[in-house]
Amino acid sequence: MDRKKRSELLLQDLGIAINTGLPPITSEKLRSAKAVAERARVLYAVAMYAEGTASAQGIAFLKGHGLWPSAVTPKEKAFLCNCDPSPLDIIQFTWRYESLWVLLWAIGGLEALSFPDHLCEVVEVHRIVLNLPEYCSLRPSTEILDAADLTYRCHWATIENQLRCRGSDRLDPGVVYERHYAFNWLLCHQNQEWDDVTTDT
Repeated sequence: MDRKKRSELLLQDLGIAINTGLPPITSEKLRSAKAVAERARVLYAVAMYAEGTASAQGIAFLKGHGLWPSAVTPKEKAFLCNCDPSPLDIIQFTWRYESLWVLLWAIGGLEALSFPDHLCEVVEVHRIVLNLPEYCSLRPSTEILDAADLTYRCHWATIENQLRCRGSDRLDPGVVYERHYAFNWLLCHQNQEWDDVTTDT
């Protein structure tokens, strides 16, 4: 059974709407394990700052890994250097824990990526990031593509629910969006860099 069909059957079994017209997720190129680990550490720093940790602490963490400022995007740098970020920025960057969760899974920090119906465990994020080995390796590309394909279809379902004003406890829209964002970056979708990633469905 192909990837697309497996994703559709899983969602149907859960009573989640599907769109059979969506193409399967494929990719000839994935980010390197090194790039994923670096991006994970940067997301950790910005999410920690959004959660209330001092900016200097996040920057020091990144400097300790040789990631400041080279691995930080313009938007992330502006946020970390802003001593009074807007409430909207705080919310947006707090959500990055969910993108980070995907990247940690992709480099083996998690045994399994749970269904996107609940928030990740932030305490577990701290533990994993602080214990990441210096050299990581990516999961097999088939596993990453399977999870990305399912996430893509979940995102379509959450948007469909919103358009039809339907509530659902089967999927958390924020979690699904952040995962889709992370997967598209991981799969080099349209060769977009982190700040420019799109999540079309």
